[in-house]
Amino acid sequence: MGLYADSAYLPDVERACTHLELAGVTTNPSILLAAWQRGQTLTDLEVARALLAVTSGLVFMQPTGETVEALWQHAERYLAVSPQQVVLKLPLTANGMQVARRLRGMQATFAFTCVFTVAQAYCAAMAGARFVIPYYGRLRRAGADASERIEGMSRLLNAQAPGVRVLAASIKNATDATEALLAGAHDLTAAPEVLEAMLTDPLTDIAVEQFERDWGALALAPHP
Repeated sequence: MGLYADSAYLPDVERACTHLELAGVTTNPSILLAAWQRGQTLTDLEVARALLAVTSGLVFMQPTGETVEALWQHAERYLAVSPQQVVLKLPLTANGMQVARRLRGMQATFAFTCVFTVAQAYCAAMAGARFVIPYYGRLRRAGADASERIEGMSRLLNAQAPGVRVLAASIKNATDATEALLAGAHDLTAAPEVLEAMLTDPLTDIAVEQFERDWGALALAPHP
């Protein structure tokens, strides 16, 4: 089980690391662009190095490319940053499968992302992926039963490929997180603010406030 911060914006990741026990950080091109639009003018490789300095866990980077060779070259750039900590997120496509075959020969760690069906999860596991990454929110918006889909993936992988983990992404709130976990997701990745929201509940706040008041009253009470 592990929580990952789904962000490339360093201040947010640093804050989340102080509040939570994180297994690492996940990124993709859209997340890198969002960080850039917030004023973080680092290259993708600079972001990868900075995230590795923030966390001792895994950092997921997603190469892109219209051809197998372009995808492979992009993957190599990220892998060179830290072969031990960088996890390559590959698209579950024919090109992604070919790159996975090369990475498996190098014993590199990789994941398949944008996994939406149980059949895709099976193919990813057979290709040697360490993680399969379904998008919980996107599945639900597409009209699918996201929990049922993740349950099917996790049940299959637990039975036939127990070393492969379901890392649920596109988690938009604490309810999504709960449903994905109960469906069998091994790990979650979400924006730092969503991860932080998982720590809170009004009943917790009420109980803590009561304990603080009672401790104050106890401190003022006469003692024999």
